[in-house]
Amino acid sequence: MESARLNSERALVQIQPPDPSIRLDMPSNKKPEKDKITIDAAYPEFQLSKALQNNLSNPSHSSGQKVARWENILASMYSGELSIGSRTPVSNTPAWVTLEVATGGFATGTFLAGGPLTEDEIAFAKRLTLPINTATRAALNSYFLSEEGVKLLNQHISEGRFSISVPEEGALAIVAWLLEHGDVSGAKSILAEILPFFSELKFYPNLSGQFTASNGFVFLQPVRSAIEKLNNVEANKRITAQEEAIRIWIPLYDQLVGLLIETVEGELPSVRVNDSGKPVRDHLGHYDLKGGFPGKRFPAGWTERATSLSGRHEQMASQHTLGSRRLKAGSVHARMLAFLKQCIDSPTTLHKRDRGYVRLHLARYIAKRGAPGEDKQLVSRLRQSQQCRPEKYHEIAKILVQRLIPLPQNKGLEYVGRAIAPITSDESTHNAPAGSLIPRHLAKKVERTQIATIDQLIQQGYITSADAIANVLPQLTANIRASCFDDSGLKNIYSSIYQAFRQRRSLLLINLQNQVQLTELPWISKVEKYRNTKPRNQELAITILSDIVILALVNFPYSILPNKLLQEIRSLADQAKLKVPIVDEIAADIFMGEFTQKYANACEYAAELLQDTLYARYYNVDGPSSIKKTLFGGRSMTAKNFSSLCSKRAGAPGKGWSVASNAIVIEQQQILTTQNLAVLFQVLGLKTKLGENLSLMVKDCFKWVCRRQQLKMDSSHTGLNIMKKSAYAWRQMIFFLTQLPPEEHHDHVSWMQSHLSEQAPEFRRRFAPVMTGLQLAVNGQRLQKTDSEAIQFLGWAVGKHPLMPSNIP
Repeated sequence: MESARLNSERALVQIQPPDPSIRLDMPSNKKPEKDKITIDAAYPEFQLSKALQNNLSNPSHSSGQKVARWENILASMYSGELSIGSRTPVSNTPAWVTLEVATGGFATGTFLAGGPLTEDEIAFAKRLTLPINTATRAALNSYFLSEEGVKLLNQHISEGRFSISVPEEGALAIVAWLLEHGDVSGAKSILAEILPFFSELKFYPNLSGQFTASNGFVFLQPVRSAIEKLNNVEANKRITAQEEAIRIWIPLYDQLVGLLIETVEGELPSVRVNDSGKPVRDHLGHYDLKGGFPGKRFPAGWTERATSLSGRHEQMASQHTLGSRRLKAGSVHARMLAFLKQCIDSPTTLHKRDRGYVRLHLARYIAKRGAPGEDKQLVSRLRQSQQCRPEKYHEIAKILVQRLIPLPQNKGLEYVGRAIAPITSDESTHNAPAGSLIPRHLAKKVERTQIATIDQLIQQGYITSADAIANVLPQLTANIRASCFDDSGLKNIYSSIYQAFRQRRSLLLINLQNQVQLTELPWISKVEKYRNTKPRNQELAITILSDIVILALVNFPYSILPNKLLQEIRSLADQAKLKVPIVDEIAADIFMGEFTQKYANACEYAAELLQDTLYARYYNVDGPSSIKKTLFGGRSMTAKNFSSLCSKRAGAPGKGWSVASNAIVIEQQQILTTQNLAVLFQVLGLKTKLGENLSLMVKDCFKWVCRRQQLKMDSSHTGLNIMKKSAYAWRQMIFFLTQLPPEEHHDHVSWMQSHLSEQAPEFRRRFAPVMTGLQLAVNGQRLQKTDSEAIQFLGWAVGKHPLMPSNIP
């Protein structure tokens, strides 16, 4: 039962890629075999259900696209067209083709370099007087193999006048460069790979764009992305309906009341009201009404004016549907309008009950606002219109789009202030008058294009996580990688392809398969031989690598380095000629019980650094000599040795195979390797470089854990997710504390106790065994799993987690 409960929490280990559903074709009490694991349709079916619900409640173009995407994935899985879990999920398609990838790493089967002709392609085809049909893309690709086309490509790439959205768009630019430099063999080799896809994929860059080297500066999104987000700003239906009511329906109602008052014979209807202006009923529930009844007299010209007003109601109801609900059957406005129409068509058939109903509402209207045209009524309506002058955010968004369209689309902005300046008289509209400030939420969409250093973007609050650093880092890494080429044109095109390649989303892979590597692109592999090995490039790569790791750890010490950032760390390390084992965070859903050799190597780094330290005592980790002697007969650790060690430390997490039991084993891997901290601290000398920041990082981690642990936990799913993330942060904190002099450990624990004393009593009670465990480790003792009064803070546990609140089962 407990194992089943843990297995139901599989979505909590959405690592990289996140929570796919796994079907294991075997009895549940056996460990799965590699060749028996498949990906079933449960996860896509769940995503489709979610997308359908969202599209029903909030219909939009984007939500409709999401529904279509998951429908296509499911249809392709059922038909066998997609092989989810493979690095080549689309049949007869090489790994280098860039695929559209949905949440969870599921390929949709769509080629990002394919699809309908883009506006740029159509424009260029017209320039070449090519017909627009199914053969146009192949004709455009072929043009860039002509003498004229090759010359044009080389001119643009050498001058940096181009842009690339997906890696395929750089293929023919590389071919052109190779041909210009006499490497016909390399060009032919590339063409042999890509020619079969000439009619489907676009293989040349956008020649109207502009490539710009980062020079240490980055941006979160290009201008074109800001435009896309602004174009998605839709009118708020409630605000639009409110504006319609004030601008259209309330004036029509006022006119309706005015015309009906004209039909009253004698004094105007009135009703007794209380001190707050509300009509008062007598003991029988009747209103105290006085005055004449409507529908008794019809002045000259009244019928024509009434007919005109009735027609305007019908016209407005067809044009302004949001506010037309005021005319739904049974509403006061609808019944008053029906009475007006009956006065026009057959006034002699008016029923006494209808006259009474209209009389009451005329009296209530006059009591509240005064008769139409009177000062009281005019002031009331003016105040109402002033109180509701809705800002049309979608109109302001359109103004911002018009400002951004003339700017380079694939770059950021050096001066964002100009793009978000107050609205000018030339741009103003009824709902966005001149001088209006740009609303903050719209300005932020533009501010994300700001060009600055990564540190500046962190300080300004635009980069708020290590994942966000990973998103912009390719702009720097690309230039470092490209600096190894002497030719400026090749530098430009390589840097652009690199950045585009880093935007590829990871596929869901099983059986220890690797994601597609940059060098697997045929057009990249053919230029690798043109690299130089200048020491300056290596030194620059080390500097950038060290700076980026420090930025991530200092600003987000509680987060493990995400896989996307590790990609760039590996790339920089490779450029710097550093052979270090950088390990990824593993998805428990698809973990098959085995780690690769780099995890074993990372463990040896950590064991060497952390022998006889606070970290080793807290997590009960042996030193390198003890590990080798006890487990491996003095030999170096192998991948198989390391996998066995993790399983042994995890104990028996549960009967059979489950995501939860996998997660427990993976957590031991993270403890033994420190999830890259030990490797990076040794290779980059981070202990010295971080200096006093280490103490602040320890405190930031502890404060973050306290905040995280006190978030509302209303389900076991939420609670386990909080436990997992808190355990990551706690482990990072233990590592950082270990890097400080041992004599400072007690002072930091005292600070933690003081900070803990300021927290809620319920949390202090739950967290006490964790603090006791830390205190024992600081005092020199090794923690044992059997001690319930002094525990290791781990993210996963068999049964109920010891830190889970009592209200969570």
